[in-house]
Amino acid sequence: MGRVNLVLDNLIADKKATPMILVMPYGHTPRVEGQKYRANRIQRFENYLLNDLIPYIENTYRVAEGKENRAMEGLSMGGSQTIRIGVKNIDMFSALGVFSNGIRDLEAFEKANAEQLKSINEKLDRIS
Repeated sequence: MGRVNLVLDNLIADKKATPMILVMPYGHTPRVEGQKYRANRIQRFENYLLNDLIPYIENTYRVAEGKENRAMEGLSMGGSQTIRIGVKNIDMFSALGVFSNGIRDLEAFEKANAEQLKSINEKLDRIS
């Protein structure tokens, strides 16, 4: 696909990136019987990410734990997941990278996350 492993390995070898573990989960969640596919899909992915995937990585691999050692970013659907999950959980991530996200109702998003958005720049090292 994007050969991210090779790109990142080369950046690390050229001292243009800090060594890191990059986790790229499949962003789709299973269908739930009796629900439309899109219903609660971001919430289901958020639950999986925060309650299953991050603890699994931190318990399985030798990684530096904590917000300061964790970032989230995504493109398109992943960008939408990043901004929706990341803004609600800024205590979990030091940086957010949002690329070509799909927030359809920006006004509703801003209203639902008004408190977090007021102070997001002070709570994150970087947002792009």
